[in-house]
Amino acid sequence: MNLAQLLRVSISIFLASFLLSFSSPLADSAQSDINDFYPEERDALLQIRDSLPSTADLHALWTGPPCRRSSSRWRGVACEDGHVVHLVLQGINLTGNLPTQFLQNITFLTKLSFVNNSLRGPLPNLTGLVRMEQVSLSFNWFTGSIPPEYAALPNLKILELEGNSLQGTIPGFNQSGLIRFNASHNLLGGRIPSTMALERFPLSSFDHNSKELCGPQLDPCPVLPLPNPTPWRKREIGVKLWVSAVIALGGATMPLSIIMLCLLCRRKQGKGNHTPQSNKLFSFLTIEFVVKLESSLHF
Repeated sequence: MNLAQLLRVSISIFLASFLLSFSSPLADSAQSDINDFYPEERDALLQIRDSLPSTADLHALWTGPPCRRSSSRWRGVACEDGHVVHLVLQGINLTGNLPTQFLQNITFLTKLSFVNNSLRGPLPNLTGLVRMEQVSLSFNWFTGSIPPEYAALPNLKILELEGNSLQGTIPGFNQSGLIRFNASHNLLGGRIPSTMALERFPLSSFDHNSKELCGPQLDPCPVLPLPNPTPWRKREIGVKLWVSAVIALGGATMPLSIIMLCLLCRRKQGKGNHTPQSNKLFSFLTIEFVVKLESSLHF
């Protein structure tokens, strides 16, 4: 090997070593990105991709890990420190029922929005998602009631449910940070809870529901009348009144009858045949008659 060949080999080795020194960190970074995500969160999102058709090609868009540190290439997904924190899929004609319990493993979620789709069935279960701040599910075909656990989300700031077919009553939302609430254009009924949070919102947050929905923002709730007595109760009351009337009448007329009898006896005996005993008896019966008559009048 002459000097020129030796020089070329040396230069090739140097260049290869130089390139390897730069490519190794890049390879390590790529491998780190692949491993730096939470598989349970990815599996939860894939339930949407694989079970709900849409106009967006989620099968092509949702591949690889959903999060690369605090960024994501998945449509509608935002990440922070490798965790999924936002899921926003609006106006892509997502159709069908959301998978049951699919959000339970995305525990760092703070924003959920499925506005303007064709989702049906019950609202998603948000139990345990204590970081949740915004829930926007407007303009779909959701049915059933508003889950009570929505009112237990401690950091909830925005809840938008208008334009669905929700029934039942409104839970007692009372989060101090709740700044936007809309449950209009549904089929809700009953009394709007008198909480400080809900009393802040105007008529437009509740209107266009069933006629049974009532509260300060709408028509006043009706005062329910006392229940009528049952038929057997009516009969019992009537019998008691009848018996009481008979007793009162008997108590009032009996002394009168005795007095009349005594008067007849006195007339037969004549004016000169009165005795102190008969006069005393007559006075006693007269007093008893007056007492009985007063008692019957007070009855």
